[in-house]
Amino acid sequence: MLRGTMHRATTSSPRHPFVICCLLTLVTTAPLRAGDPAEFHDAGAFLQTASFASDPFDVSADGTYVVGDNRSPGISMGFRWSEALGWESLGSLPGGAANSGAWACSADGATVVGTSSSSLNPNTEAFVWTPGGGIVGLGDLGCGNSNAYDVTDDGTLVVGHLASTCGVGASFYWSPNSGMVQVNGLVVTAVAGGGTQPPLPPAVPGDFATLYGQIPFAGPTASHVARWTPGGGVESLGFVGIPNRATPGGGVVVGSHTTSSGHIHAFRWSTTGGLQDLGTLSGNGSEATGVSADGEVVVGWSTSTLGTRRAFVWDAAHGMRDLQTVLTEDHGLDLTGWNLFQALGISADGRTLVGTGRSPPPASDRVWVARLGEPMGQWTDLGGGSVGVAGQPTLTGSGPLSGGSTASVSLTDAPSGAALLAWISFAPTPFAALGGTVHAFPFASQLFVFADAAGEFDASTTWPAGVPVDTEVSFQFIVQDASVPDGLTLSNGVLATTP
Repeated sequence: MLRGTMHRATTSSPRHPFVICCLLTLVTTAPLRAGDPAEFHDAGAFLQTASFASDPFDVSADGTYVVGDNRSPGISMGFRWSEALGWESLGSLPGGAANSGAWACSADGATVVGTSSSSLNPNTEAFVWTPGGGIVGLGDLGCGNSNAYDVTDDGTLVVGHLASTCGVGASFYWSPNSGMVQVNGLVVTAVAGGGTQPPLPPAVPGDFATLYGQIPFAGPTASHVARWTPGGGVESLGFVGIPNRATPGGGVVVGSHTTSSGHIHAFRWSTTGGLQDLGTLSGNGSEATGVSADGEVVVGWSTSTLGTRRAFVWDAAHGMRDLQTVLTEDHGLDLTGWNLFQALGISADGRTLVGTGRSPPPASDRVWVARLGEPMGQWTDLGGGSVGVAGQPTLTGSGPLSGGSTASVSLTDAPSGAALLAWISFAPTPFAALGGTVHAFPFASQLFVFADAAGEFDASTTWPAGVPVDTEVSFQFIVQDASVPDGLTLSNGVLATTP
């Protein structure tokens, strides 16, 4: 049984070396540093008409620029958006109808590629847009139409499709040096690399970039996801699907693939791990549409049990999660009334996500931009305190639980100047004692401190980096109080869960 004599003692578990950081380095509370806070922007829609739909398909490496298209009856217009400049119309090529769409941008957001109607082709012609040069058509090699789908980070190499009149699955690459060059044997949808200008044709595209796409021909590898690598030729990755985006180095590609049961699921493929099915959010279908530069964070959409689309974010530690839940629970954003349908792009550092959703009333489909701060983790009140002379000592935890952030614990309602014993536990076995419940036992570490004249104790620490995801740490104080029979009361316990 716990008794009223308090001894100064400190122990720590070798399995949790950061206990010292969590307790033994507690100091009087400094101003709380929460890191960069998360943000959510309603980017609206470029065309304010009675019926419209906006889709952001890519975002610059630092998250500044978002590109995509905005459609309403009779008109479609490519756009570039930023907080500083708002919506910029990319226009359309001369001689065509007012129709264009932007599918990708360079790392700095200064080169945008997509398709537009033009005098050359009333259907689609691939284009490059820059702030200084405006929209410029790339031609179609006489095939009847062309569509640009991706561009390297440095903006020097554009890839896309040609009309089937030039051959089944005909594609192209384009650079200022080579112009448009037809590619056969791979329906190209994504490109990795850049920095090296392609030589003049005839050139093998794999000599200067890694192209991802789909094998178009009949046979055992028909519709397989494939890549064209420097010196390697076209290589099937061994499964049917469509790649959407690749990391700059080409080591990871994401998209959708057909499962053995015939469903369409998001995938992540890497040169080191092969194919990984990312699953769904409980529905039957999903698609990965963007990936961070290191390949560790993937975004897209998934169906739910209700059959509706929901935006998702995936990483190896957590698996696929509903993005809206992550933004509200892990990052503290208030998204009341929002319904995030899909995430369509992600910045290089994985901190800026873009997509579409339905806004609060008066509801409309909108483009949204989410900028992630440090995940907060979660503090949970476990209860279990007992009443003393000043009431029940109350313990609260606050602040993010991510590495480098400041986390704090605060105790109130203790007797003036009371001796306090702080316990921390990683695998507690709660039991009844001292008129309450002990939650932080067996303890991994303990620390003897004193309340101030007001019966309060405030402490903070820089949360250590490298703490595993979903680590649970229980805190509780034993409080010396001469007014109760055992001479001790308990604060409530609090549980810290790392993000």
